Amino acid sequence: IPPNLKYDYWKVMGSYVTLDNLTLQNIGVAGTNQGNYALAISNNHDILIENMYLPVMSRIAIMVVMATGTTLSNFELKNNDISACSWGIGGGFGNSTIMQHVLIHDNVFHDFTPQLIHAHGDGIYLFSTTGINSYIQQIYIYNNRFYGAFAEYGSGVTGMSAFIWPST
Repeated sequence: IPPNLKYDYWKVMGSYVTLDNLTLQNIGVAGTNQGNYALAISNNHDILIENMYLPVMSRIAIMVVMATGTTLSNFELKNNDISACSWGIGGGFGNSTIMQHVLIHDNVFHDFTPQLIHAHGDGIYLFSTTGINSYIQQIYIYNNRFYGAFAEYGSGVTGMSAFIWPST
C-alpha cells in the first residue's frame, strides 16, 4: 500500500463477496485529503460491488490493493453513485500482479471538489506502482457517467486529472 494511503474504512479480503445497496458517507473532512479510502478490496476473486451510494468525503471511494505475486479476477463494479473523493475507483499493483476479467460499468461519478486538494483527481485510476511483470487483461470500462464539480478545492492546488486513466 502506498504510504499516503493507509486508512481504510471497510476492507474486503475474501472471495465470492457481494456488496449491494449500501451507503458509506462522511468518513473524512472536506478539504483535508487525509489519505483514507472508504472501501479496500485486496487479492480476491469473484467480487461484485453494486448499487452503492458513496458520498464518502475521503481520498478514495474504492481502492483495489494488490500485493506482489497476486491475482484479482472476476471483479465487477456496477450501478454505484460515487462522489466527494479524489479518486472514485483506484487500483495499485505491485510486482508480478494480474488483474483480469474486470467490469466497471453504469456507475455515476460526480462532485469530487471537496476532496481535490493536494492530490490529482481521477474517476477511474488503475496504475502500477512498479510496472514489473504486472498487467491488466480483459478489463471493460463502459457506460459510466461523469458530471458536476471537478475543480480544485481552494486555490493553487490540483484538480481533476482524468475521468478514466489506465496506467500500468
